[in-house]
Amino acid sequence: MLRRLRTALVLRITFMFLFLLCSLSAGAASSRVLFISSYHPAFPTFNAQVDGITETLQGQGVDCDTEYLDSKRFPGPDNAQLFLDYLSFKLHNLPPYDLIITGDDNALQVVLDAQDDLFAGLPVIFFGVNDVAFAREQDNDPLVTGFIESVSMDETLQLMARLHSGITAITAIVDETSSGQGDLVTFYQAAERFPSLGFSHISTGDQTWDELPGVLAALGADHAVLLLSAYGDRTGRTRSFEESLEVITRTPQVPIYHLWAHGIGQGLIGGDVVDPYRMGRQAALLALDVIEGNTAIASVPVNIQHENTYMFDYQQLKRHGISIERLPEGSELVNRPRSFYKTYRTYIWLTLSIFAILMIALLLAVLNILERRKTERALHEHKDQLKATIHAISEAFITTDSDGNVLLMNPVAERLLGMRAEEVAGRPFEQVVQLVRTEPISEIIHPVSDVLRDRNSVSVKTNLLLRNHLGREYHTALSCSPITIGEHAVTGVAVVIMDLTEASQMQEYMQRAAKLDSIGVLAGGIAHDFNNLLGGLFGCIEIARLHLYDDVKTAESYLDQTLSSYSRARDLTRQLLTFSKGGEPVRKTGCLTDVLKNSISMTMAGSNSTCVLSEGESLWLCDFDENQMGQVFDNLLINAKQAMPEGGQIHIAIENQRSVHSELNHPSDGEFLRICITDFGPGIAPERLATIFDPFVTTKDGGTGLGLTVCHSIITKHGGSIDVTSTVGSGSSFCILLPRSVSEMPAAEETASQGHHGHGTVFIMDDKPIMRDVFRRMLNSLGYETVAFASGDQLLEYPQIPSVRAMVLDLTIPDGLGGKEIVHECRAMYPEIPLFAVSGYCNDPIMADPCSFGFTDSLSKPFKLDELQLLLSHYLSDTVSCI
Repeated sequence: MLRRLRTALVLRITFMFLFLLCSLSAGAASSRVLFISSYHPAFPTFNAQVDGITETLQGQGVDCDTEYLDSKRFPGPDNAQLFLDYLSFKLHNLPPYDLIITGDDNALQVVLDAQDDLFAGLPVIFFGVNDVAFAREQDNDPLVTGFIESVSMDETLQLMARLHSGITAITAIVDETSSGQGDLVTFYQAAERFPSLGFSHISTGDQTWDELPGVLAALGADHAVLLLSAYGDRTGRTRSFEESLEVITRTPQVPIYHLWAHGIGQGLIGGDVVDPYRMGRQAALLALDVIEGNTAIASVPVNIQHENTYMFDYQQLKRHGISIERLPEGSELVNRPRSFYKTYRTYIWLTLSIFAILMIALLLAVLNILERRKTERALHEHKDQLKATIHAISEAFITTDSDGNVLLMNPVAERLLGMRAEEVAGRPFEQVVQLVRTEPISEIIHPVSDVLRDRNSVSVKTNLLLRNHLGREYHTALSCSPITIGEHAVTGVAVVIMDLTEASQMQEYMQRAAKLDSIGVLAGGIAHDFNNLLGGLFGCIEIARLHLYDDVKTAESYLDQTLSSYSRARDLTRQLLTFSKGGEPVRKTGCLTDVLKNSISMTMAGSNSTCVLSEGESLWLCDFDENQMGQVFDNLLINAKQAMPEGGQIHIAIENQRSVHSELNHPSDGEFLRICITDFGPGIAPERLATIFDPFVTTKDGGTGLGLTVCHSIITKHGGSIDVTSTVGSGSSFCILLPRSVSEMPAAEETASQGHHGHGTVFIMDDKPIMRDVFRRMLNSLGYETVAFASGDQLLEYPQIPSVRAMVLDLTIPDGLGGKEIVHECRAMYPEIPLFAVSGYCNDPIMADPCSFGFTDSLSKPFKLDELQLLLSHYLSDTVSCI
């Protein structure tokens, strides 16, 4: 008897399973629908429309693909044509569609334009169309019908007046778009039906985004606000809906209503709203009737879509003291606190359902093991559960077989790659997914092949770029693990890809903002220093003018001070140029001790601190820029002196050192000159040492935070390194390593002769008239005749003359040929004379190494007469070669 009952139970369960399997087979997708949206996935209504369509069609034997026109961001006809060309390619390579659904006006227009070519004979259902006349015209086409979008303006205004008995005025927020202005017309037409209320509007086209919160904050407590549209401001700067909503809801204390569902739950109180989800669902239900043959398109007239719904934000209702009992019947609430059961009701019932299903499956498995041992069925059920689990994963998930060919792919992966799972099944993973590691070098990686080869997991969390077959790029992170059975057999690979694009864009935005703040601080510091220097220059010049005729010595004294201010201004410019790209220090071989001693004597003059210098024996020579290294020592000595305001000793040690593999941060071993400057001040806190060389980081009140950054930049460009060690309460020590020179000490150069006098002609080329005049007067004072040119074009056209002894060429001419463009032509015309490069861009590579670019030497603007004398004395002497 028991055996007979067990057999009957097995047969009954088997029959139910076969019936379910046949039902599923009968429900397999046999029809295809294409949805074309006017907008793009980031637009507020897009995803809700797609969800309304796909969830309605899901399980009804209908597949739905989605394409979008993106006409909000690209409204022109070129975009529409490119979209049709791209869609034509896809339509010729995919199975045919049975019906077209369009969302909003632009998508319908594009489909109608291509109806004869791409969609011949296909029924078309539209929704979300605002242009009533355009929509009504489609009643003449037996293959087209749909729904006109209708906003509930009167209902929402009536609701505002009823819920806020104390208001006397309603203000609309609107932009200058055509759709916004159309809604504004409807707003004022409805106002005529509410004579007891005052109606007005605020146009974002009359404000900037920064001004708008203040305008809204000024509205009185007797106002209510209706948001129509807000995408652009007075300056033409546009924002997304979410961005503009953040500005609008930032300060107002008045209630803000809306006519559409998006934005409710983000600061809007609600209203009688157009629900894009329901719009999509209504179109999908009609599509099902048409596909199943229950309804003919020609028999369905174009109709107004009235499925609007009352929707409110519970938190905003509470904020404005509105009881939910006063809301219209059937109103939907968002952000409403729910009980544990209501919050997790779906999960509770899902858990119970899964538990019941598992119990049934367990019973079925036991019976099958006992009677027929049908392990294949249990394996099939396990595979279905695995597929469901994969589809529930929120990240892109892909599995491969033991050869690296794609087996399964969840919907998130389909959206990321722009391909459906059916298209890529069986193809090698590396052909489907192209992953590029961007740092430290750009290279294509093959994680699945690596896992199958090494049988170890692979994880890449940063600097990973995914390119899909549509050409889109995503910043991603990757986790790749082997799928094993037992201890050794690897049956495939599981790959999880996380899309980090939005987080990466946010980080880039924050970094850009931080850089802009830094530039502002730097610009302020530069303006402050230059204003001080210019104040000194102008003051000295004015006083010198006053004494030119009655007291020449006083005038000369103030002019000398003017030259001193000029030198400090030039030094400030060169200090800033240490940050520039491309500029290199002008290095010469020499003994660094002399520069150090000069800095000590200049910096410590009048100080209550003293320096103790310890020099090693036979110190090596280095290749360095004397001015820049002097600046480094000046900055470090000033910092050491300021660290001991009450006075003290500063210890300085300079010595030879060979290997540095365990010291500082220098990248290689070798022979170096080591300079350490040590103070005995309060020291630096450990948490500040890591950023001590960053720009605008300072440990002193009133400091700019640029001194140590300049030092680090200069030492790095000299091929050396700088580091700091510090103990709180005991002082700090800054140590510099500079590579030993491979050259010998050069012969001492002759100084410029103050009485230098020349002869012959010097060509001058500079686009600035004042610079040409300065050159001419300086050279005339030294005995030379001059010919001045405003550009290289004029110089090359000038007849050759034998008396030319040199040329002074400005490197860059904005409206003509500069020195760098004509140097070779000049060298061909006058092969025996020196050519001097002159520029205010001291970071130009030509200024650091003029000979490599065809010049004889260089002279940086601004310069003094004695610098010009030194240059001419060296190259125009009878005993010195000019080339």
